[in-house]
Amino acid sequence: MKFFLVNILTFINVIIFRSKYDLIIFSHVPQCGGNTILHTFKFFLGYRFININRRDIEFLKKNPKILKKKLKGKILVLGHFGFDFVNEISKIYNKKRIFLLLNIRNPKNRYLSNYYRNKKINKIKINLKDFLMLRDKQKLDNLLVRFLSGRSIYHPGTSKINKKIFHVALKNLKKFDQVILLENLNKGIFILMRNLFFFSFLSRLIKFHKNKVSGSKYKKISKSENKIVNKLIKYDRLIYLYAEKKFSNTRTTI
Repeated sequence: MKFFLVNILTFINVIIFRSKYDLIIFSHVPQCGGNTILHTFKFFLGYRFININRRDIEFLKKNPKILKKKLKGKILVLGHFGFDFVNEISKIYNKKRIFLLLNIRNPKNRYLSNYYRNKKINKIKINLKDFLMLRDKQKLDNLLVRFLSGRSIYHPGTSKINKKIFHVALKNLKKFDQVILLENLNKGIFILMRNLFFFSFLSRLIKFHKNKVSGSKYKKISKSENKIVNKLIKYDRLIYLYAEKKFSNTRTTI
């Protein structure tokens, strides 16, 4: 009953959206403000979305008919999937009427957030330095490049990120209609709603929550820890700086 009522109240927004697009594809990079963005979409579009489970991505890529059935009647599709899956969804629709959305954050802070989240929620006992070294060993470096290139992001990586893969990622980044930076989340959401609806000012009514684990504030890290982080974000740093320049007026330091 709740879902039905919300969908009725947001129907006018659906009409406005449909005049421009058929679908929003939201490539949700973990721990980059994606849940807040989804919360905002619920406010404007109700429950006309599907959140793809990461475990189902490879299966759906091999079974486009099942994917098409899952997307029927949906306006927003999101999940922790990369550009490889964005392409699979795009094949089902007229590419000119698809709005591509990505969320990112300062890559150094994303690794710190990932550590403190695992420490608090999953009760890991490992220290930060060993955690970062493990991420490097598992080839879980340069997560933004992996998402944007579609290379080894659904499990510990098998591909080593190099300059060639970075350029593929950068090329794909330029295909997104909007990239929201966590460091400028409120403004990014306001611009997003302005692009999709007439009533973007309503996004000002939504209360945004900081990171539940750390509030996005971290202790100063040691030189050795910093060295490992910089290795992990070698190419992600360049992706972030490009996105920051193109999609935001906010300047931050990595």
